[in-house]
Amino acid sequence: MDLQYVKELEKQGLQVKDLPEDARTGIKEINKALSFIKMGEAKGKTTSPDAIKKIKAMDKWVLYEIYDLIEDTDKNEDEIPYESDDVEEDIIENNEEDNENDNEETEKRSNLVQTNAAVNKINNELYELFKNNKTELKIDEIKSYAPTVYKAIFDVYQSGEVNGVQSDKFSLLETNEQEYKLEQI
Repeated sequence: MDLQYVKELEKQGLQVKDLPEDARTGIKEINKALSFIKMGEAKGKTTSPDAIKKIKAMDKWVLYEIYDLIEDTDKNEDEIPYESDDVEEDIIENNEEDNENDNEETEKRSNLVQTNAAVNKINNELYELFKNNKTELKIDEIKSYAPTVYKAIFDVYQSGEVNGVQSDKFSLLETNEQEYKLEQI
C-alpha cells in the first residue's frame, strides 16, 4: 500500500524522528494496522474495503501533521480518525463474514449432495416397487417397502391435494385417500 506520508517525508527530506509526537504515534498505529493485514493475508484472509479506507484516513491525518510541521501551523485535527484497533476489528468482522459465507456455501453443497442421494434412493425404491409389480399400494405398504419415498411424500403432504412423488422415470401419485398408483413415465 502506497502511503502518502512516506512520499512526503522523502520529498521534504525528513525522517520519522523529526516529526512531532502525534505524527509518530499515528505512524505507529498505521504500522500496527498494516501488520494486522499482513497476518490476515498470511492466513489466506481478505482485507475489507473498510479497513483499507481507515488506513488511508490515518495516512492522510499523518500527512496533514507533516504539513503542519512544514508550514508551522496547527490546522490538522487533534485526534487521529482511527486507530489500529479499529482496523483489526474490521479485519475480524470481515473474516467472520467470510467464514459465514464459506459455511453457507459448504452447507449448500452438503444439502445438494444429500438431495442428490435422496433422489437416487427414491428412484431406486420406485424401481424396486415397479420391478416387483407393486403398482397399487396403500400408504402402509409404501412405508414398509420404500421408506425414503414414504418420507418424501409426507414431507410435502397437503390434505385435499394430489400427493405423491415423481422422478424422471416413475410417478407414484395418490388416487384415493392413502392409496397410491405407481406408473412408469
